[in-house]
Amino acid sequence: MAQAALPLTALSEAQRTQALERWEIIRPAVEKHASQAQVARTHDIPPQYDPTLGQAL
Repeated sequence: MAQAALPLTALSEAQRTQALERWEIIRPAVEKHASQAQVARTHDIPPQYDPTLGQAL
């Protein structure tokens, strides 16, 4: 089950910066300008990448 989202005000400045950086990467896929696969190739993200582990699954 997914965790409840925290409001951005509950995050540290570093966490907000990281969230913005990640959003900028996935934004084209969310807004349907690119596929998830295209975004992954552009940013050299392997399939099934887990950002909490920093590696592919």
